[in-house]
Amino acid sequence: MSPRERLECDVLIIGAGAAGCLAALTLAREAPGLTTVLIDRARPSRSGSLASGAERLDPDPGRADFTPADEGLAEPLFDELEPTLELLRSLGLRIGEPLPGGGLRIPGENLKGLLARAVESTDVRMLSDYFVGGLLTTNESRVCGALAFEVRQERFLELRARAVLLATGAVYGLHGDGLGSDFGPGSPYNSGAALGLAAGALLTHPNELHRPLVLADSRAPARCLLEFAAAVVDGAGKSLETTAEAELRRLLAADPTGENGPYWVVLEDHSPEAPAELQRRYLECHPAATLRWAAIDFPRRGLELRLGAPVLDGGFTRAGLGVDAERRTTAAGLWAAGSCAGGVTGKGLLGRMAEGRLAARGLTGDLPDDTGPPEEAAVDALQDFIGAPLTRLTRVGSGIRAREYTERLRRIMDDYAPDGASSSTARATAAGEALEELDDAAELLLAASHLELARALLSSSGSYR
Repeated sequence: MSPRERLECDVLIIGAGAAGCLAALTLAREAPGLTTVLIDRARPSRSGSLASGAERLDPDPGRADFTPADEGLAEPLFDELEPTLELLRSLGLRIGEPLPGGGLRIPGENLKGLLARAVESTDVRMLSDYFVGGLLTTNESRVCGALAFEVRQERFLELRARAVLLATGAVYGLHGDGLGSDFGPGSPYNSGAALGLAAGALLTHPNELHRPLVLADSRAPARCLLEFAAAVVDGAGKSLETTAEAELRRLLAADPTGENGPYWVVLEDHSPEAPAELQRRYLECHPAATLRWAAIDFPRRGLELRLGAPVLDGGFTRAGLGVDAERRTTAAGLWAAGSCAGGVTGKGLLGRMAEGRLAARGLTGDLPDDTGPPEEAAVDALQDFIGAPLTRLTRVGSGIRAREYTERLRRIMDDYAPDGASSSTARATAAGEALEELDDAAELLLAASHLELARALLSSSGSYR
């Protein structure tokens, strides 16, 4: 068993994206007597979708933009938008030009750096290169911390906290029965949704999954590309009436069989400098897309658009962990904010950050004097389960490596992800059978290091345990 250290704090925030950083900053400024730990798989300056430098911000959304919403959730979020925007401006936020479809450009890479530096200037303890493998609970089933492992140092860390906030973002790589119709078993194991479910939290609106607009050849997000688009054309070469991402997503969703496709972004009308700038932005958020373009005569052709695989994203739909007005989940001691929290439609970037502030304030009013410790035997067992691929390699030596598991899962997703025809009962049944076979193989998952173990957690639903 890898060595395990222990760290105690008042508040543990899992996820250093937009919501997590705003929550940490709010706690540091408004509750400076509390000890806060912010933990993430990456450096805070590069963590989360905001770091891609391609986000938009609506500085004046209306209440209707957050509907439909579960009762009591939208109003406090709306009221927090303007104070959140003022906080961002005070940190040095630069607001750019208007974007197609509304909103203003936000230099996401710049803003994420501002947020990270603001948190770093406080007493918040920031931990990078850690994967959280499970939440810890007391005998009374109250969440009281988490168990994580550090990729570079080959050690486990037991974090004990009086309150835990999940701000882990959207959940990609869903692979449940029918690829979304039965979300629970298909959650990638280290996602916020899976962590919350295992601790007793409940999902809300799990079938309201988001289908992002992506580039067909690399699955990279299409939002950067659309800013350089002269037009978007259908399979007949007819120009569509919009280049706005949200409207294009609706148009493609209305053509599930691709009868009028494929859909292409036309870039010929732009200056020679535009492709270089586009590649620079994509290199920050999706290096694979940039590498593919090395073989593409980019200025003279466009790239194909497609709806991506379903995503559990509370930033776009109501799907996510169920929360109350203070962003408290149904599991005692556990809060959620941002894209992993459900109940409100269309939060957007500003809404996700505002929700981080709401959750931080909510949990400070419900901190027990002492949660009590988790059972030592339970922590040992969780560490054994998470590290099973490591011990299996040394004791057994045969099985399936994380890279092979990921490739097999990708093939299943490509074959069965909903695209019109794939919604049939026969295809859903075939998908379930293929995933069941893969789950059986996952019981023999192997890892030679904590880095490979991290890959296993990223790809697996946890069935290897």
